[in-house]
Amino acid sequence: MTTEYTGSVTVPRPQGNLDSVIVVGLGTAGLRVTEQLLRAGARVHAVDLHPDRAAPRAALTLGLPLTCGDATDPRILERAGLAEATALLVMIHGDAIALQVGLTACRARRHLCMREHCSAQPATTM
Repeated sequence: MTTEYTGSVTVPRPQGNLDSVIVVGLGTAGLRVTEQLLRAGARVHAVDLHPDRAAPRAALTLGLPLTCGDATDPRILERAGLAEATALLVMIHGDAIALQVGLTACRARRHLCMREHCSAQPATTM
């Protein structure tokens, strides 16, 4: 039996500051990262599929721009400011969907710095 772990995928950071960052997924980790980015002075725009949950509502109380919808739809990422973004952080559960969000963004912006937070659940094969 072998065990493989999924992890984070890192794309090299572009030169310059992370002036405009899109954070996809405002669960616990996504909200924490967003708060850290705001403290560091980054302009953050959030995207979340479930605006009725606590974290997206908390983001709105911080004055954070929030686009509600499916981030695998390029129009949602465009509304979130993909054309101006210097980075995209995908902070959602579900590796396949996270990868799809990343691919959608990369089709539109080839030189976008992307960080994908994948699940840390072990995938076991026998």
